[in-house]
Amino acid sequence: MKLVDQDQFGERGNCFAACMASIFELPLADVPGCHGQGWQMALGEFLRDRGLIYAEVPRGNLIATATDVICSPEKKAMPGRTLGWQPLMYGVWPLVILVGPSYRGAFDHAVVGETNGYGVRVLHDPHPSRDGLPYVHSIGMFVKIDPVRN
Repeated sequence: MKLVDQDQFGERGNCFAACMASIFELPLADVPGCHGQGWQMALGEFLRDRGLIYAEVPRGNLIATATDVICSPEKKAMPGRTLGWQPLMYGVWPLVILVGPSYRGAFDHAVVGETNGYGVRVLHDPHPSRDGLPYVHSIGMFVKIDPVRN
């Protein structure tokens, strides 16, 4: 993973694109954003070329407690270390996008996380503050279209 920071902020910020750029080790300009008409189609095409799809799962389907706090690595506030990730399907990448409310306004923010079989930890918050998230409401996973294919 190559750390890429967002360069647009607020409701139309590009934190999601910065997470994608970090995970795929690409320049920020080379990944689709998540705003405007047709962004889901652009994301699908970007991932299809890499043999992947993106699946975002609501937090309640994977995380047992509502009090887990996931912050930036610098704060080391990871009481959610024991999350049950074993049931996840084969072919899911260990790098995920965690989505939750921003500390900086009434809009969502995205950070890069890593699953380890027992939980998830934040690897990178693309915002310069590195504040992380007060909590996670969904987890975006990259799933291989054909898990047998490398």
